[in-house]
Amino acid sequence: MAQVQYADRTTTEDLAYACRSIVAGSIAVTTGRMDLESPAETVMRIQSGDMDAIEHLRHELAGQIAWLIVRADDSVRSVFLEHNVPEAEEMEPPEVGLSDVIRLVVYSERKTAALGSLLDALDQALVDAMSEHVGRLSPGFVQAEIVDREEARRIRSGLRGFRPSPMWLASREE
Repeated sequence: MAQVQYADRTTTEDLAYACRSIVAGSIAVTTGRMDLESPAETVMRIQSGDMDAIEHLRHELAGQIAWLIVRADDSVRSVFLEHNVPEAEEMEPPEVGLSDVIRLVVYSERKTAALGSLLDALDQALVDAMSEHVGRLSPGFVQAEIVDREEARRIRSGLRGFRPSPMWLASREE
């Protein structure tokens, strides 16, 4: 259980349980989207390298992780997913494997050590939960860059050359 200290309160999140639920839910959603017979078939396809299953799973994982981050820290305003883009404009986007890093941009009112600790603990809990289902992953599976108001231009379109802006995943209601 990871305990996260905030300026005005302490919130205890059972990240291990939450991440097991996120992984199981993501596998279930992937099963439904691909019209497969069972979650076991989905896991088998993921383990065998089926790119459609892997892409569906990774997208669902990113979305559920984003909502957990928004709910866990009151300073977080939004979470975005970085696009996997080619190294040059004229190249095809790279294929993404199961163990490739999920890169998030976390837009927060302020950068805090507590938020950084939450993101580190979340990564470790998710690696452990994924390992129970699809095989061992390395720490650093989820990498999150925290941006504050001063760095918000980083998530606006048209300011990053040929790289598209990150894709919105979750936001806090105002």
